[in-house]
Amino acid sequence: VCLKTGKPTSCEALLRWLHPQLGFISPAEFIPLAEDLDLINRIGHFVIEEACRQIAAWSQQGDNVNVAINVSAKQFQQGGVAEQILDVLSQHQVPPHQLSVELTETSFLHCPEETKSAINELRSHGIQVTIDDFGTGYSSLSYLRRAPFTQRTTGPTFVPDLPDAKTDVAIVRAVVQLGTSLGMTVTAEGVETLAQQTCLAEQGCHQFQGYLYSRPVPAEEAEALIRKP
Repeated sequence: VCLKTGKPTSCEALLRWLHPQLGFISPAEFIPLAEDLDLINRIGHFVIEEACRQIAAWSQQGDNVNVAINVSAKQFQQGGVAEQILDVLSQHQVPPHQLSVELTETSFLHCPEETKSAINELRSHGIQVTIDDFGTGYSSLSYLRRAPFTQRTTGPTFVPDLPDAKTDVAIVRAVVQLGTSLGMTVTAEGVETLAQQTCLAEQGCHQFQGYLYSRPVPAEEAEALIRKP
């Protein structure tokens, strides 16, 4: 949700595994297993396909919705992810600027050159590239210098105790100022209360994401949220 307009700017595609006996299983549990079992490329391709298919479906109804997808470090490591994304975009006739690719700092930790090359390729075609949860993992300013990121998310780690935790406020302010000075759009994740939103806005965050606006919902319900003032 954009600070200036108060309107949704994009959706994030969230992966869930519906197990017949165990119900919904979090990606925090099954993605590491998928990476270990070398299934992540197949799952990653499914995510890319579904995201582009949904963007195309919304476009046919007159809704130009941007969608963000998460790409695993293993996908970058195995190579060809940029070409895969561009091929699926072309198949579904989706404008590249309507897709945003989010990657974690660990992508640089495991395969810095492959990741940098893929980012450059995606950016050259107009695809937005976001570094996710900056400041919560293996943070390094060299990542920001070496790759042309367009956006950055401030992870939910620092949000729950806002606005009372002065240390967290200071960290968020520093992260936002750094991103803004580099020309990035900074999105705060994990926003659940108006007090948190107000505090984050005061620190200069440009966009917000979290349960304050919506819990994860199916595409049909997301469409209604997009159209709602």
